[in-house]
Amino acid sequence: MGRAPPSGPLASPPPTYPPIAIRLGEEGTVVVRIEIDADGTPKEVKVTRSSGFGSLDQAAVLAVQQWRFSVPKNDGRPIATSVEVPIISDSGTRAADRPQGIVRHDHRYRRARAIPAHGAAQRRALQGVPRLCLALSTAENDLEPYTNGEWRTLSQHMPRCRVVFDVGANRGDWTETVLTINPALEVHAFEPSRDSFAQLAAKSLPAQVRRNNVGLGAAAEQRALYAIGGDSAMRSLYPRAGLEEYGIEAPAAGEPVTITTLDAYCRGAGVDVIDYLKIDTEGHDLQVLRGAVDLIGRRAIHHIQFEYGSANVDSRDLLKDFFMFFSDTPYKLHKIHPEGDRHYPRYNVRLENFQYQNWLAVCDA
Repeated sequence: MGRAPPSGPLASPPPTYPPIAIRLGEEGTVVVRIEIDADGTPKEVKVTRSSGFGSLDQAAVLAVQQWRFSVPKNDGRPIATSVEVPIISDSGTRAADRPQGIVRHDHRYRRARAIPAHGAAQRRALQGVPRLCLALSTAENDLEPYTNGEWRTLSQHMPRCRVVFDVGANRGDWTETVLTINPALEVHAFEPSRDSFAQLAAKSLPAQVRRNNVGLGAAAEQRALYAIGGDSAMRSLYPRAGLEEYGIEAPAAGEPVTITTLDAYCRGAGVDVIDYLKIDTEGHDLQVLRGAVDLIGRRAIHHIQFEYGSANVDSRDLLKDFFMFFSDTPYKLHKIHPEGDRHYPRYNVRLENFQYQNWLAVCDA
């Protein structure tokens, strides 16, 4: 005798429509099989029929993992069950009021919030990279959070976080994204650029978001921030060179900005613990960590996400330097992959390729 089906989802937030799928006009139906525990939570979610597009399939699985169900009872006791659910996704291109895409499931339409893509100049800088280097299986040079594993990682950790730091916040897109996962987050956002901070300040964000017009580094100082190719997402404390063949000219002069340290900021702001620290500073990530030695020494930062890529050529901070920095700490380094985070217990010179990628340092406390 088969298990009784659930009476229906008690909470069923829709999938976020992947930006890459919107741009490419990808649509389709994903069928997922959900193994539901007796407490109404999904124990396992598997794709039984693909939409034909990996980004849509992954978005559906991530969303369903957050659903909650009303389960059947046997002699008054809740029992485990399973169900198959079709999730129909369309790119929303046929209606003027669907600029960010609409996801339909259970015959209901709901607006989906999308993770904004990186800037156009950053994408142009990767157009000349040989196809062999665009290894989606390792997420290298994949700027799309839905396919490089970043969205999966955030969806896994953000529900359990309380205090999050967004270092290199730019216009606040990442902050907006994590608030869609956990609206109760206390977010501290840092953006040294005057223009980008003005856009960040103008965003309608909840009161628990603290916006700071400063950058972070290894020491309190005044620095020049350079606009790279006119793209705010690529602003860097290093006057990057060698990008001319991608249509990105070296900057002539920089904007004066104020830099402080993470340790000093947290002492002044009364922050004792950071659940998730995200760093995106175009080559300056290691210096941000060097300004947080007290917090890291006290194991007061639970997760640290940082970037490594071509900007590290200009900052001269190798991936090897990150491994050395964390070598005497309780943190384990994981490279964020589309299918999961892979732990690297030690440095390997083959990793030193200066291709764009995301890493996660997890405190093993």
